[in-house]
Amino acid sequence: MEFINQANNRELTELVSAAMDLGEQLLICGGEVSRVEDTIRRLCIAYGAENVDVFTITSCVIVTADFGEKGSISQTRRVSGTKFNLSALEALNDLSRRACSSRMSPSALRRELNRIAQLPKYTYGQTCGIWALIASSFSLFFGGNGYDAVFAGVIGAILFIVQSVFTRMEINGYLSTVLCSLLGGFLSNLVLAACNLPLNPAMINIGIIMLLIPGIALTNAIRDVFSGDTISGLLRFSEALVLSVTIAWGFAALASPNSLTAVIIPWLQLAAGIVGSLGFSLMFNVRGRRLFWCSLGGGVAWGAVLLCELAGGTELMGYFIASMLLTVYAEILARKIHCPVTVFVATATIPLIPGGSLYNTMRFAMAEEWSSFAMQGLRTMLYAILISAGILIVTTAVHAWDVMRRGKQ
Repeated sequence: MEFINQANNRELTELVSAAMDLGEQLLICGGEVSRVEDTIRRLCIAYGAENVDVFTITSCVIVTADFGEKGSISQTRRVSGTKFNLSALEALNDLSRRACSSRMSPSALRRELNRIAQLPKYTYGQTCGIWALIASSFSLFFGGNGYDAVFAGVIGAILFIVQSVFTRMEINGYLSTVLCSLLGGFLSNLVLAACNLPLNPAMINIGIIMLLIPGIALTNAIRDVFSGDTISGLLRFSEALVLSVTIAWGFAALASPNSLTAVIIPWLQLAAGIVGSLGFSLMFNVRGRRLFWCSLGGGVAWGAVLLCELAGGTELMGYFIASMLLTVYAEILARKIHCPVTVFVATATIPLIPGGSLYNTMRFAMAEEWSSFAMQGLRTMLYAILISAGILIVTTAVHAWDVMRRGKQ
């Protein structure tokens, strides 16, 4: 209460602004809407606010903090873009806890935010290799052969370079992603025409599509809706769905009718899922020993799907069980390692993202096979719903357990 008693209106305004800076960075780095709102609310209350109302959607944060006799302060922040950076997310989460306990000044809070913004990221060359690793591993994951994986990796690296050029040219992000999807589809078929090898362009495309498709955003959107953040969830869902469909169309529009049948080898698929989760962990700037646990989480998720199918269950049931199991895994690790659950959930979910199903949905549309298109589209949606529901059930149960445990103490 010492801060609130001594602070003038300008200092309170700076406090709310600094809290919004923290919330904005959390949202940009991939934090859930509920985490952003809870962080801003806790921070303002720790500094003496009597009541705090926070409203967050993917592009805007609105805060009204009531400081009693000092008056109330309202601010609105426009948020542009999201770029997953799980190392920064973890640092921001830690900063919010330290700020609440020590009540550091708004200027000190901003210095810490600037320090977090300067955390190391992977270099241009390393990121190019990461894109190649992801495309190669998921080409194998969905049933491609070694040749498919090699060419998927090469094309993935090319698309990273092209997208980097588009970014420097300040081309609209949606347009650059769609152009990359068209280029990826063109290159995969060019390779088929130029090489006398047993290639499957569909498997190359599906490996590459995992780089571009906002699968995590789509799943998080459904989670937001289930959690009660309906407006944010619907906005995020609409944005992710339009982009996903457009990307899938870009690849499917150039799909070769002579694609070979995919051959799924369970142990190879499991290994590829682990490597794919490693690749996305690197893309999301995870570092240190967390890379191992994030990669293993992908293996836990897909291993659960394979075991469910081996036991006679359906693939959809396997997705639901896998999402619950990986969330339990993430909750345990988050408490052991002291970092946000999102770090492990976001990366372990990767093998479950229905990129291949979405590609096939649009391929049926291009072939005007409308009954197959409707069935595959519904199946794709069910994947996303079951993943979100499994995560939400475990998260809600863990939260209820924490509340009950605190009540007994």
